[in-house]
Amino acid sequence: MAGIQINTANPVEANRLVPFALGFRPFFLLAGLSAVLLMLNWVMGFISGVSVSTQYPGTAWHAHEMIYGYTTAVIAGFLLTSVRNWTGMQTATGGWLAALALLWLAGRILPLFPGISNMWLAVVDLAFLPALALAIAIPIVRARQWRNLFLVPMLLLLAAGNLLFHLGVMARMAFGVEYAEHVGFGVIILLIVIIAGRVVGFFMQRGLHNADVKQWYWADTLAIGGTLAYVVLQFFLQGMPLAIIAALAAIGHLARLIGWYQHAMWKVPLLWVLYVGYTWVFIGFILLGLETLHWVNESLAVHSLTAGAIGTMTLGMMARVSLGHTGREMKSHWSLDLAFVLITAAALVRVFLPMLYPVLLLSAIKWSGVLWALAFTLFVIVYAPKLLKARIDGMPG
Repeated sequence: MAGIQINTANPVEANRLVPFALGFRPFFLLAGLSAVLLMLNWVMGFISGVSVSTQYPGTAWHAHEMIYGYTTAVIAGFLLTSVRNWTGMQTATGGWLAALALLWLAGRILPLFPGISNMWLAVVDLAFLPALALAIAIPIVRARQWRNLFLVPMLLLLAAGNLLFHLGVMARMAFGVEYAEHVGFGVIILLIVIIAGRVVGFFMQRGLHNADVKQWYWADTLAIGGTLAYVVLQFFLQGMPLAIIAALAAIGHLARLIGWYQHAMWKVPLLWVLYVGYTWVFIGFILLGLETLHWVNESLAVHSLTAGAIGTMTLGMMARVSLGHTGREMKSHWSLDLAFVLITAAALVRVFLPMLYPVLLLSAIKWSGVLWALAFTLFVIVYAPKLLKARIDGMPG
């Protein structure tokens, strides 16, 4: 891995295992591993027609685990790390962090075993997001950093969506499972839109030596407000009114992309991966508008935001946060650059191949899953040693 070398003055300390020193360490590692295993299991189950979960239906299991499993692990790692930076107060570490990680892991493993009641599965799985919300609420409130307190209700909304899923499974109500999927990916996309507005332009300026990045208040308002309006009103509106809301949100996202754009970013993979990831948000809202008019398939619109925006943005952010918080230079290894290309290709194949050639839908699902798994395999191989060992600069975390 290119970057700062290990501090040779204290090589023993630099190689000390610290898997629970800060939230990004266990949760990014778990997210990377789950991204590979969940996707390969889904592809194998899709090909064979046999669900890998003994408790949830196949497609419902896939959607639930990618939203409430993989993505919540990334969110946990990011927030437990960022909130410590924002507030200057320690978030969960050591035994408390290990307990949170084990709680998340239990929710992933238990559905694979027969004989466990859906009630107990729900109790275990539903406990994680409220516990995470409490873990970040305490330092935010203590620091009186009210501008970041919105993260707590957003996590609780995710928990409510997860509750809908489990109620739908237990009562065998398909609409509950469907609503849970829409609530989950809607809240996550809204979170991505808010966080991206804070960091993407900032990263461009820092990474490209004070580049002339433009950020317009009206564009941020339209992007966030339009996204929020769509997330809420998708349950009440259809047709042209909802398509107009999606189009307004897309205009806000496009304006942000125009303001952030720097030609030099294409030479910096840690920058272009975030830009491409946010481009999928813009594409996703265009497709959502077309879907509500019945011009494109709903699955294509949803996967532009899940496989595209969520997949690409989370991989890029995990790579960046992990480098910064292990004391390394913001420079990616060639294998991670390849991972960024693979995750982009996975989204392109999943969305545009069946859009152009509907008969290739099954092939698109399989090959997209393989490309996704390869991308995260590279992440795990490169980053696992960094996530498990102490910072190379001797700093805590």
